[in-house]
Amino acid sequence: MSGYFLPSSSFAHEDILICVDVDPILDRKAEVPGCSTNMDCTRAALRFFDHAKLTINPGHRFAFCTLSQSSISWVGREFSSNVDSVLAALLDISADSSSHEHADVTQLFQIVACEATRCEKESRILRVILIYCRSRVRPEHHWPVDPNLFTLDVVFLCEESSVENRGQNVYNTLVEAVADISKYAGYVIQCFHGLVFALLSHMCVLLSHPQQRTAQDEIDIPKSLMMKSRKGKEVAFDCCW
Repeated sequence: MSGYFLPSSSFAHEDILICVDVDPILDRKAEVPGCSTNMDCTRAALRFFDHAKLTINPGHRFAFCTLSQSSISWVGREFSSNVDSVLAALLDISADSSSHEHADVTQLFQIVACEATRCEKESRILRVILIYCRSRVRPEHHWPVDPNLFTLDVVFLCEESSVENRGQNVYNTLVEAVADISKYAGYVIQCFHGLVFALLSHMCVLLSHPQQRTAQDEIDIPKSLMMKSRKGKEVAFDCCW
């Protein structure tokens, strides 16, 4: 009886465009020690993600932009795998001074579509990670469903529920956008502002390569595990893998 040999396959390098919604809520005081503002927490999570991706594969590259109202501003337009360039771009991102009641990501998708064409010629895949911060404003876009040129992930940094917040509606809108637009399985991560350790756990999920992913409904990480303390009490903690 002959053995079975699994054919080898290679996975394309990623060009990852990280778009940060720079709503003024990012300047609010963080809820945990070690980070003075929500922006500091977001930077820490992105710094971890970038470093981990480059450790896994130095061939990945990053570029950065920001979303204000409906306009996109480049922070680091050239995709780079240089750690110093990535860190410099993160430090250049700052929150707006005034809030916006409108969020249109159509321009982001237009820019990404052009970059996706370049990536295809270079045998790379393009991936977009949108860090969205507004619980009161549903994002919108005017982009056709059919092309599916890039993979879209969203990290929704939300506020606690209140009469003014429409967090569930915002989340549903983001899920629909990812389902309609993403080429490979896209993920929507929801996390409260300022919880840096929880955000770091969620960013671990986004380390997965788009070509190796399963649907988000089929994964159950990060999750809480129970362990007994020295006093015999059960304590819950978050585990990523």
